[in-house]
Amino acid sequence: SSGINAEWPLRPGTEILSGTTSETKSFEPEVESSLSSGTELKNFGPNVAGGIVSPSSPPSGGEECTSPFPVEDADDEGSSGDEPPLLDDGLPEGADATPRDRQRTDSPFDIVQEDEIDAVKDDAERLIEEEKKLKEEEENAKKQSEESKSEWLNVLGNDSLKKKVLVNGIGNTLEKGQQVTIRYSLLLASGQEVESNVEQTFTLGDGEVISAIDLCCNLAKVGEKFDIVSNSRFAYESYGKSPSIPPEASVLIQCEVLQSEDTLPVEKLNEEERVAIGDRKRKIGNDYFGRSDFANASKNYKCATKYLDPPSYKLDKDDSEATVDLKFKTWCNLALSELKACNIPSGLVAAERAIELKPDSSKAYYRKGKLLFEKGEFEEAQKVLVQASKIDPSSVGCKQFLKEISSTIATQKRKQQQMYKKMFNLEKNPESTSDVASSDGPSWLQSAIPMAAASIAVGAFAVAGYFGLKSLSQ
Repeated sequence: SSGINAEWPLRPGTEILSGTTSETKSFEPEVESSLSSGTELKNFGPNVAGGIVSPSSPPSGGEECTSPFPVEDADDEGSSGDEPPLLDDGLPEGADATPRDRQRTDSPFDIVQEDEIDAVKDDAERLIEEEKKLKEEEENAKKQSEESKSEWLNVLGNDSLKKKVLVNGIGNTLEKGQQVTIRYSLLLASGQEVESNVEQTFTLGDGEVISAIDLCCNLAKVGEKFDIVSNSRFAYESYGKSPSIPPEASVLIQCEVLQSEDTLPVEKLNEEERVAIGDRKRKIGNDYFGRSDFANASKNYKCATKYLDPPSYKLDKDDSEATVDLKFKTWCNLALSELKACNIPSGLVAAERAIELKPDSSKAYYRKGKLLFEKGEFEEAQKVLVQASKIDPSSVGCKQFLKEISSTIATQKRKQQQMYKKMFNLEKNPESTSDVASSDGPSWLQSAIPMAAASIAVGAFAVAGYFGLKSLSQ
């Protein structure tokens, strides 16, 4: 329509501020209604400021403004008909380029909207931070779990024995044969504490402690603290340790290496030092024997004899009577332990050495007799038991065992006679299980006499014929 200045087109949705009131109206409906009805809008000189169109003075032509907004205090100087020059951005000179909605920061609706946006942003940032923290915690937990698994050393590679170092030690790794002192606590898999803060000195590698401690200490240093998890195989096996440790029990051991020192050769130890080490091993052997662990018992008894009864050329003087008594006890115990473990040859050596130390001991003879009996040498065992009974006639054990040996020998002789009868077919009734000396027929000796005589006669004729032929040839 021609009534609207083409250079100042009003944009749809432009807010129009009334000159008398502070009402804000949209111009778009007005423009649409005017255009649709053909109404001419004349002399509506816009005063654009920040995107708001305000009424201005009518143009110099004197035509009235058809704007619905009344004009008050119109400036005559502004009604000259000359339009204010436009800037490059399409705004009149002197107009504020800042949008009006940015200037109106005091609107309660805008403040509420900004507060809501800020709150949403804060919540989003908080959720992002929480999610980030959760991911970090999960990663740390996973890392710690992996590190925890890697901290356990699989000593034998089959998960039956594991070691975890808690505090690193100093110096060199412990070596076999050293005298090592440890402090340990032992717990069952159920968490029950069996032993607490026990100090023990032992020779590394000699079997004085359970295999779990022996093997793990061989990888440790002085001052080191570590945990051991072991199944029953390297702990107390099927024997257990009455009354607190049942058979086939897995254990957790908390161990600390207090000190270690090299063990001097036997020839450089005095008698007191030798006896201290040897007697300690003997007592440990007794402990294993009490748990029916005869293999480890024998191992400790043998180690004890190395210190209690070394070769005489390694000693500068004879041992005291008390030391000789310990020697004798150790050899006797070794003989019995080897008997229980069915190591007969080694047991006989131990019994012989015990008899050498104390020839008047019936115990040593009794142990030797037992070993000979198990070997099957019944007559030799009988002789040894007879000698033991002479040394101690009041020994009930010797008498009973001697009767057992005599009965066994008699049974063996009967079996031999029956075997000979079967070999020569001398039995009247082969299927009979009667005694050899049966009253129903002649004894096998009576039957054998004619045969023996015939054999002798044949042999005599053969010899005579041989010499006769020899004389004729000459």
